[in-house]
Amino acid sequence: MRKPAAVPVVLILVWSLACAKEERMASEPLAPQDTAAVASQAEPRTSVEAAAPAPPARLAVPAAESRKLIRTVDLQVRVRSSEAAARQVQALTAKVGGYVSEMNAQRLDDGLLYYQISLRVPAARLDETLAAIRKLADEVEGEHQRVEDVTDRFVDLEARLRTLQATERELLALLAESRQRQSGAEDIMAIYRQLTDIRTQIEQIQGERDALGKMVSLSTINLRLTPTEAARPLIGDGWQPGDTARGSVRILLALLRGIGDFLIFAAIVLLPLGLLFWLIYRVFLRERWRARRERRAASRAAPPPIG
Repeated sequence: MRKPAAVPVVLILVWSLACAKEERMASEPLAPQDTAAVASQAEPRTSVEAAAPAPPARLAVPAAESRKLIRTVDLQVRVRSSEAAARQVQALTAKVGGYVSEMNAQRLDDGLLYYQISLRVPAARLDETLAAIRKLADEVEGEHQRVEDVTDRFVDLEARLRTLQATERELLALLAESRQRQSGAEDIMAIYRQLTDIRTQIEQIQGERDALGKMVSLSTINLRLTPTEAARPLIGDGWQPGDTARGSVRILLALLRGIGDFLIFAAIVLLPLGLLFWLIYRVFLRERWRARRERRAASRAAPPPIG
């Protein structure tokens, strides 16, 4: 059974509608103003031209001050107290209208906390936020800024979106006209499939455009907070007699447990085996070993033969 293709069916339907419209126009008398309008028009579009989507409109490229830029800053600073600095950075981010997207804290062997924080702040207040963070730091170890220009991508998405929206409007008008003419179900379903495909593409492009706009509107700061030498304590942890006592008790209990396990093993395994060997010796081996010792003693006590 042959399945009709969507696009040929739509083109045939458009062609039939255009022919019917021309017949109606030919059968009706034209008013003077209509005659002037017809005379001023060029050749009528064909059905293919009517169904084909309009070419993408070329949008003007924004000026330099309105370009779409994604800014990312990597900043490493040293602070006297990393914990206090982390709290101040979070408060500062909330104040400028941003948020903390990620924060990791790690305590190293020196006992100090090292923070890795990712901030998302409004692009218009990025420089203000960076200046405030530098004021909190005792020393700026490093700073690296990256700028990605996505203006062309944004313009292309807008152009594709307008083209698809225009195509969707044409298909909706064609669907309404097909219903008025009570066209076949296959023709209407073909238009529905085209509308579904166009709507899916529109939603995908809108989602990509919105995500790109969010990346442009919010800049990223990857901040690393490192404690200075002044944050390091003069002496390490002092003597902890409680820890020593607990460790000694654990060792003593482990030794006592080992001795107890050995005594239980000896009572259950070694003692029965020892009794078994002693009985075997008493019953079978004791007399033989005694007779053998007596023979050896007699042979040593006997005088040597006279030759």
